[in-house]
Amino acid sequence: MKRNLYLRPTEDSFTRTYVDPGYYPKLFLGGFAATLTMTLMVYLAPLIGIPNVDFAGLLGSLLVGRAPGIFTGPWWLGMAWHFMNGSVFFPLLYAHFVYPVFSGTVSGISITEGFSDRPMVRATLYSLILWAFCQGLAMPLVGGGFFSSQTMQPFMVVVGSMIAHLIYGSVLGGMTTARATHVLEYRQNQAA
Repeated sequence: MKRNLYLRPTEDSFTRTYVDPGYYPKLFLGGFAATLTMTLMVYLAPLIGIPNVDFAGLLGSLLVGRAPGIFTGPWWLGMAWHFMNGSVFFPLLYAHFVYPVFSGTVSGISITEGFSDRPMVRATLYSLILWAFCQGLAMPLVGGGFFSSQTMQPFMVVVGSMIAHLIYGSVLGGMTTARATHVLEYRQNQAA
């Protein structure tokens, strides 16, 4: 069985981090539940005064070049794209790249102190990275401007987006509480 390995040298050993293939169903289910929760929150947000950000419409507009009507073909394609990102792509990115980085050190500085065994905190921090990506890169692509500056209520859209992403990360971390990766350490033979 092939495993995805990442090598991180330490003083006298190599740490290998890999994602257990049995973990993927839990990861994808957590991603789906997180995406569903986030999506419901966003579409119900106008009930509490937060502007609605139509994820499906925004992504569908990239496919057809204009804002699609709700429940039209391009809108459903945008919704499928949104769920594919949130259920598969972003959880895989989390398990393979972000979780291993949060599990070790960066440039000799430990970044695990305080949350090394708290997947919910790690996933919530990851969701802030996704939020910054969404507001800094994705929103300008769909005409919303840098950090939603071209929307009707930029501050409320940015805050609503942050809340939605924090909910996504919390649910993802809460449903994937088992370690996303396993760490194996191999000591180098110092025998000469």
